[in-house]
Amino acid sequence: MGLDAWLRDSNDNEIIYWRKENHFHRFFCENGESTPETTEWTGPYIISRNTIEDLLKRIDTILATKFDKPITKRFSNGYSIKADGKRIDHFIDLAVEYDEEVADTLLPTQSGFFFGSTEYTSWYFQSLLEAKDVIENYLKNHPNENQFIYDSSW
Repeated sequence: MGLDAWLRDSNDNEIIYWRKENHFHRFFCENGESTPETTEWTGPYIISRNTIEDLLKRIDTILATKFDKPITKRFSNGYSIKADGKRIDHFIDLAVEYDEEVADTLLPTQSGFFFGSTEYTSWYFQSLLEAKDVIENYLKNHPNENQFIYDSSW
C-alpha cells in the first residue's frame, strides 16, 4: 500500500505518476478545484495551467538553493525494541544538497497513512527534478492544454 497519484490532461492521458510523493499530493489538494466526485484529500481535483505553472516556479526556486557543497544531516531511520523493552532509535546520515527550509515553505511534505517520508532527503529533491522535466516538456508540447486532473489513492 502507499500513496499513488496521477496528473492527467483533459483527455485523461497520464502525464506523470507519483508513488509516495506526498508534497505533490498536498500541493494539488490545497490548490486544486474540487469536483462532485472529490473526496477530501483524495481527489479528483481540477488543476489549472496557472496552478501547474505556479508549481514549476516553486520547484525552480527550491532547486536554485543548491549548495556548493552538500551538507550531512542525520535523519531518523526507525527504531527497535530490545528484549528488555528498551527502545533503540536508529539514524542514518545523508547528504543534503538543497535548502530544506525553502522546500518546507514552498512545497511542504504531508504526513499520512502510507504517504511515505516527510524528510527532505535526496528522494524529495530528485522527485522535483523529475517532475520539472516531465511537466515542462508536456506543457511545451501541448501549449493549448489549460486544464488537468489530479487524482490519488492509497
